[in-house]
Amino acid sequence: MNIKNIIVSIALCGFSASLSSLPVPHITIPKPHLAGIPEYVQIAAKKSGLSPKLIEAVVHVESRGKVDAVSNAGAIGPMQLMPATAKMLHVNPWNAKQNVIGGSEYLARLIKRFGSLWLALEAFNTGPTNVANGNVCQQAVKYATDVIRFESVES
Repeated sequence: MNIKNIIVSIALCGFSASLSSLPVPHITIPKPHLAGIPEYVQIAAKKSGLSPKLIEAVVHVESRGKVDAVSNAGAIGPMQLMPATAKMLHVNPWNAKQNVIGGSEYLARLIKRFGSLWLALEAFNTGPTNVANGNVCQQAVKYATDVIRFESVES
């Protein structure tokens, strides 16, 4: 992560109250691209009870469907699982099928824990401890907004 990204991250997370009052521009949302992931999405949907459209939206926002994606923070694969989360889920984050299934099961657990898709998405992005403690930065709010927007895109 370069210094510009660090400053932007600090600014977004540290001043979320002032940024939340800014208007959200209207944009045209492209259909999610999933690079061969749809079969895994269907399996994950059956195992987790989540809708395939929600899982597709998370994959699109997290990695744009790239099975080998790695974030600056170390999150891996299509659903950008952190290594500790993957270990907790007993999945190999480098295996796309396991990543999508594990990530979907994790999101389903977060929905059950927080009782809200919105809070679960924020927790998926910034961590459940942060959400439980009310420490949600603007990045997590934007993430949840983006996932919900992509979920609503017609196939």
